[in-house]
Amino acid sequence: MDLDKQLKAVCDDTFAYVTSNCDKYAKKHAKRLAEKLKETSPKLKKPKKGRTPGKYAKGWESKKTTQHSYAPEYIVRNKTDYQLTHLLENGHAVIGKDGVRREGSYGKVPHINKAADEEIEEFVKDMEEHCLDNNT
Repeated sequence: MDLDKQLKAVCDDTFAYVTSNCDKYAKKHAKRLAEKLKETSPKLKKPKKGRTPGKYAKGWESKKTTQHSYAPEYIVRNKTDYQLTHLLENGHAVIGKDGVRREGSYGKVPHINKAADEEIEEFVKDMEEHCLDNNT
């Protein structure tokens, strides 16, 4: 067998091994991030009219969106209260009854970015350990 054919076969095998593990670990860490957000998301202490305590926190899910031959893609989203994610993570301005905007931002409860950064770091570690080091 020619060297170029052997090299191509090794590269193809390695590529298949890494992409299959990438999908496995992406799914694992997307689910873990959704579970972590269910635990760390803010919950209403006193239910407001029409709101259920913990509804926002319970709404987190992970979902596979597309499958390319080389890159699986998962998203973690809040299916029940997606409108609140940006407001809670970054805060929002408040307008008083007198129509004047109050200084600063209110309602800021950072919980998404920290959890996502931790999970991305764990995903990278898993990929390095199981795909790069153990591929023979």
